[in-house]
Amino acid sequence: MPAFLPTPSHSAQVPRPLPLTPANPSLPPLPQGSLTQEELMVSMVTGLASLTSRTSMGILVVGGVVWKAVGWRLIALSLGLYGLLYIYERLTWTTKAKERAFKRQFVEYASEKLQLIVSYTGSNCSHQVQQELAGTFVQLCQQVDVTREDLEKEIAALNQKIEILDSLQGKAKLLRNKAGWLDSELNMFIHQYLQQSR
Repeated sequence: MPAFLPTPSHSAQVPRPLPLTPANPSLPPLPQGSLTQEELMVSMVTGLASLTSRTSMGILVVGGVVWKAVGWRLIALSLGLYGLLYIYERLTWTTKAKERAFKRQFVEYASEKLQLIVSYTGSNCSHQVQQELAGTFVQLCQQVDVTREDLEKEIAALNQKIEILDSLQGKAKLLRNKAGWLDSELNMFIHQYLQQSR
């Protein structure tokens, strides 16, 4: 019995797996099972539907548990109160209410911005005042130093004048004492010699 040899038609029908690594390592591998845009949209819609069905199922389960726990009257009362509150808000949300809300929001916004401006201006003013005070203090210190030097010079000059006056006063006292002595000697000479000759 002859061995079965595969014909070209048989070899063409046999699926052969593609290699995962490319023959040329410098080329990037071909993506396996790349999705088209339609397949991607179908998968997204399917996932969203399953999520929605799970969410709605969870809501139904929770609603059933609440229904069994509190009863339909309390649920109806809660829904009625919520509906009345919604209707009341819809009826009171008029143009005047919108205007009042807008004014309140604008006042809050403006007051916040004004507080920021006031704090910024205050910090700038305080910084400027500190700089002015520092500059004035430096100028006053320089003026005080100059005035002190001038006063020290004037005091030294006055001390020299005082010393000169003290020395002149001492000399004047000495001359006055000599003049008094000479006057007494002259008086003695007059009394002794001139009055006796008369």
